Amino acid sequence: MKQIDLSNVEANQGGEYARPQAGGYIIRIKAVQDVPEKEYLKISYDIADGEFKGYYTDMWQRTGYDLPTFIKSYKDKALGYFKAFIDAVEGSNRYKWNNDERSLVNLFVGTVLREEEYRSSSGEIKTILKPDIFLTTAEIRNGRFEVRPCKRLSNAPASPQSGFNGTSAVNYTHQTASPQTGAQTPQQTFVDMDVYNDGGVPF
Repeated sequence: MKQIDLSNVEANQGGEYARPQAGGYIIRIKAVQDVPEKEYLKISYDIADGEFKGYYTDMWQRTGYDLPTFIKSYKDKALGYFKAFIDAVEGSNRYKWNNDERSLVNLFVGTVLREEEYRSSSGEIKTILKPDIFLTTAEIRNGRFEVRPCKRLSNAPASPQSGFNGTSAVNYTHQTASPQTGAQTPQQTFVDMDVYNDGGVPF
């Protein structure tokens, strides 16, 4: 073995990497898969700005975990939510939607990542970050969004959570000033309830 000088090397016992927390982020769309039989797009993404830029790509290279995904339904009853997503993408890029899902790849959009509970294969309740709403990148940078509380599992007892918790990484504040009073008021949000309630749709 070669001679190694460890006198100036700090010992590292491993441990947790700093992880994103719930908050406003600018993300980049990395891949889009159309699932026509269920009428939705499955969209992979990574964080595109701030301390955690490229976080999920780095994790994929380290661990082999896939990039995170979200689902955007284009069923008739969900078209309003789909349009809100497309509006956010158009407002964040020099882009006009052309009904080709492949054209979304490499575009930017703002999102609010929200904690959601899930039950692991061992039965333990953990949390993961999921996109809650989509906004323009300017709205995220200007703090014009609201972070909603963790989405709990039905009938799940409250307990300390593990998962996407760690060093705070939120680069953007989440209150917006009222133009009339200057008071800080939360921005109104929407939720794609069709996706949340569409049985069998993976997250």
